[in-house]
Formats: sequence, C-alpha cells, structure tokens
Amino acid sequence: MDDRFIMNDDVKISLDEFEWAVFLYNNMESDEFYFDTLSDLEANKIDGKPGKTIVAFLNKWKTRVPNQFENKIDDWYNETGYKLLETLKSKSIDNVDLEDDKVKEAIKELYTSLSDLQTDIKGNKGTIKRKLGKVAAGKALHILIPELFVAWDNPISEHYGIKNNENETSAGYIEFLRKMKCLALKIRLLREDEEKFLSKHLLYIQENHKKVLKSEAENKINLEMENKGIDFLSIKEKTLAKFLDEYNWIAFTMKVELPPKWYPNKKS
Repeated sequence: MDDRFIMNDDVKISLDEFEWAVFLYNNMESDEFYFDTLSDLEANKIDGKPGKTIVAFLNKWKTRVPNQFENKIDDWYNETGYKLLETLKSKSIDNVDLEDDKVKEAIKELYTSLSDLQTDIKGNKGTIKRKLGKVAAGKALHILIPELFVAWDNPISEHYGIKNNENETSAGYIEFLRKMKCLALKIRLLREDEEKFLSKHLLYIQENHKKVLKSEAENKINLEMENKGIDFLSIKEKTLAKFLDEYNWIAFTMKVELPPKWYPNKKS
C-alpha cells in the first residue's frame, strides 16, 4: 500500500460510516440499470458506438444530456477516447500512480476532451452551444473504466475542498481522484478480512450481483457477449470506485446522517 495516501489525514473515513452508506444506497437504488449499462457498453465499445448507452446512463442520473451528444461521444471515443482508455484499463483507484506523468496526462486529456464536448441545441430563442460538462464527464469515465474513475457532482467536489475555479478542470478532477485513492487505501486497511470487500453483514450485496441470468432474452444477450469475448458475470461485480461513489452520494449529495439516527446502537 502507498503510505503517502494512508498517512494523509486531510481525508477521513470510518468503516462504519462507509458500510452504512453502501447499505443504505443499496436499499434505495436498484443496480439492475447500472449492470445492464456496463454490459451494453462493452458490446457498444466493440462496435465503436458507446454514445447512446453513455447518454442513457447520464440521463438516468438526471444530468439532462441531450441526445445530440450520442454521435459526439461516438466520435470522441473513436478519435481520442479509445487509445487513452487503453493505457489506463489495468488501473484501479487503489493502485493507480497519480504522480506518474503519463497517467496524469492521459486522465487530463480524457477528462478535458470529454467534458469540453459541445453540441448545438435549437430552442425558441435560437441555437445555443451546450457543453457536456464536469459532472457528466466524471460519470461517463466511471462506466468506461469502473475500476479507476469515481463519479462526482457539485456537492461531492465541494465537500472534498475542490475550489470553484478548479472543479471544472482536469486538475480538480485529478485532485479528487487523489483523495479517492486515499479513502480507498484507508478502507482496505480498515477491513477485517483482506479477502472480502465488505464486512459480513453486507456480503449479501455482492452475492446478489453474481445472480444467474434467467430469462431467455438475457441468456441470448449473454451468449452473444460470450461470442464477442466478453465475460458478462465479471461485469456483475461492483468495484471499489463504485462503492466510493455510493458513499459520497449518500453522505454528501443526499446528506444522510451516518449511522442513521434510528440505529439503536449509535453512539451519542
């Protein structure tokens, strides 16, 4: 583990709060759409057309991205995104070296080129330019490499002290990832069992993600993906970066008190 990040006291977390956030999130939100998106995206990337799936995912999380961005994202992926993503595909939030110049440059170019994508939107008052923006870029990068990129929004970036003049820039996002790596390493250090991600009372969450596909349509999709060399069941696992997003969303976007007030063993 990287002691530089573990010893960083700027970012604090307790395993109890983290697990409560994950528990509450998984009782509030279904993962079906998320995993469907990941599986669809793997097939779309092979065809060089991930835009439609990405836009649908972004709008599920109310980023209000116009459908005109579908072709823009396809072009971005084929011209810029694919090669850069390939250089980072073996990285995860807990092992990425964010001081490596090549890694930083790849993340910088990915984030900037994606968030700066523009399209024309026609309205009653004429045509306006619309940028994809930082929130959508962070969410899109997460589903493109779920092991590495952590999604963010304005309340989350503000909580982690990303200044207003930085939160639209790649430098701000890289600083956010540094703090997420710090949390990831601290969470791993706090775990009782190095072989399991969550403690025993939350293990059912991961087990549910390994469910066998049942319907004929799902089996057909699974077979098609296997023929394309995609391991569908491996996609049904949540990553540490995804759990960090769930923690951030519950704690700082929704501002849920952790542990909840109703929890009988909560210390006053």
